[in-house]
Order: sequence, then structure tokens, then C-alpha cells
Amino acid sequence: GKDLDGTMIGDGIVIASPFGGEAYYKAITGRSFRNGLGIAFNNVEGKRKGLVVGENAKIAVTLKRGHALVSFDNDPKMVPVRKGDRIVVKKARERASILRLR
Repeated sequence: GKDLDGTMIGDGIVIASPFGGEAYYKAITGRSFRNGLGIAFNNVEGKRKGLVVGENAKIAVTLKRGHALVSFDNDPKMVPVRKGDRIVVKKARERASILRLR
């Protein structure tokens, strides 16, 4: 329900959960988080602080110009996006299982 003020020009954004992706968020912002979703802006013009939103937030990003690639942690495939494409990130209904080996 909140719109960040207009267009941002930069190398990209990282949307991370505390489960694994938090290290990417910390590498950009210098901060950690334990709950919710972290949004970090990588080399954005006019320096922006990272945001942490609730875990049930729906994050929508629209590419305003040019083209880009979307990648996912531990997945070698990248998805091309073009001007006007909208990407929505939200919590999945499924749960992840964590296994510990002894």
C-alpha cells in the first residue's frame, strides 16, 4: 500500500528473507534483520537505506526502462524482464523443510 517515491536508478535490488538471503541484504546495507523481508537497493543513485517489511507484505517492482535479469538464490537460471514488466514477490503458501545432518 506504500509507493516509494518514483523511479530509482541503480544496479538492482535484493529482496531477502532471513532464511539464507539475509547475507545479501547485509552485504548491501551493513545491517541484519530476523523477521520479515529485507529490501536492499544496490548502488542506487541518491543512496537509499534498506527497508524491512512484514513477512506477509506483497512487494511489486516495475521496470521503467531498459531491460534486466531476475535471479534467485541457488538457481542458475535467470529470467529476463523488459521495460514495463512488473515483478511481485510475496510469501509462499508452502513451507520449507530444514534438514540437519549429523
